[in-house]
Amino acid sequence: MIRFKYILIITLCLLSFIDTMAGKTHKRKNKNSSVSIGLITRLDTLRGMQLNLITSASSMAQGVQLSGISNISGGLKGVQIATFSNISLSPVSGLQFSPLANISRGIRSGTQI
Repeated sequence: MIRFKYILIITLCLLSFIDTMAGKTHKRKNKNSSVSIGLITRLDTLRGMQLNLITSASSMAQGVQLSGISNISGGLKGVQIATFSNISLSPVSGLQFSPLANISRGIRSGTQI
């Protein structure tokens, strides 16, 4: 039973990863998302909410990123909540909450907890 559980988890992670990579390589008209739910997702621009079991990633996040492990964004105007780490590659406007690490290139307006 334990083997089946691990095989299922690995399969779901791989399917999510393949879907994420396919989304990166194909041109799409709508690169924005208002709601994204999954294991691992990567969006060009998030305007809304991104909820993932493992990792949330976006070039620009305007809204809420919730993740079981980590959140990564090129820029943040909103909220990032994760159990391990939050990363913003530009100054943060909003809130980063993580028990272990919050990383950004500065804080424009907001806080890190």
